Amino acid sequence: SSRTGIVYEAIIVTPSALSDATNEYYLRCGANVNPAVEPQGFYFLYHHGTNSGKWLCQCKGGSTANFDSGVTVAASTAYRLTIVARPDNTVAFFINESYVGETTTGFPTQPLIADVYLIKYAGSSARSVEVQYIEITQVR
Repeated sequence: SSRTGIVYEAIIVTPSALSDATNEYYLRCGANVNPAVEPQGFYFLYHHGTNSGKWLCQCKGGSTANFDSGVTVAASTAYRLTIVARPDNTVAFFINESYVGETTTGFPTQPLIADVYLIKYAGSSARSVEVQYIEITQVR
């Protein structure tokens, strides 16, 4: 699980209430080509109806690779989310410095922007995510 390559890292605190059918949102943390549209890149994704409320690891380039992180998202909780895109076109995902898996497909080839994106789809209750730290670097 080498950390050589493009390294995305964010420390966030999740909203005080989780997504549900009444107040629905998506939380996406990663590196994307264009965060405002259907993303190409690599990121963690949370939504109550996706992956049973656990962080979904996704890599999307010419194809899409998804896998279950095994980590259920909790409200008002700090997470250190790290993604390493290696020179051999593998992408490894870490939550709170623990390795959760990697993929060898869906590797994006365009320049990426580091972001944390909260997308609200339903309900009138405000939701916010606290971003304590965000960085994307090249590690050689």
